[in-house]
Amino acid sequence: IRHLEDLLKEQGDVLARERNDHQRGLNALRASASLSESKTSLLQEQVVALRQQLQREHQELMASERAWSSDRAALLSAVTNHPIAPEKTGAAKRSSSAKSRPSPAWPKPGSTRCPWHGAHGSKKLAPALM
Repeated sequence: IRHLEDLLKEQGDVLARERNDHQRGLNALRASASLSESKTSLLQEQVVALRQQLQREHQELMASERAWSSDRAALLSAVTNHPIAPEKTGAAKRSSSAKSRPSPAWPKPGSTRCPWHGAHGSKKLAPALM
């Protein structure tokens, strides 16, 4: 009888350990499921926020393109409707050509002169630009 009682006690202990192990595994699965649900919910919220941001950016882009198109149409209209200036006479040509000088051509290969500032043009730049 003592031996049977010991076997019965041992079986009870084994069942209790298995029940505890099963409960721990079940708790771990529940925690994992809860974590997965939280992550899924967070990802769904992020998807909604990103879709809203994408929609706003798309609307801004469309508005920008409409504004650009409108500006382009207005500029094109202004250019096509602008009367052509009459040809200048000799005296007027000479005075205007003396005032406006075309920008110098880029220096020839091997030249160290800056076409706009001369040989030492960097010394004429503002100190913040150096």
